Amino acid sequence: MTSIEMLYVAMEHLCTNLNFYDNINLEWKERIINMKIDRFNVVELKDGNRATIIDVRGKNEYFAEVVNAYGETVAKRNIIDEEIK
Repeated sequence: MTSIEMLYVAMEHLCTNLNFYDNINLEWKERIINMKIDRFNVVELKDGNRATIIDVRGKNEYFAEVVNAYGETVAKRNIIDEEIK
């Protein structure tokens, strides 16, 4: 193998490793952005109320009990990710 061929193989290997690490970083960013919400988690809503997740209905839809600042139940309804602070 000539030195040019060896250099090409080394650069190809380096690029493959860099792409691998870029993909790992992207996965971590996606995990942080798309935080998973489980049953019985309490989340704060953009309207100032809080909600206890009762059931996960879909990828970004949840059935929850919504309470105000005094702990009084406002409603039991579906909420979506866009409503969560």
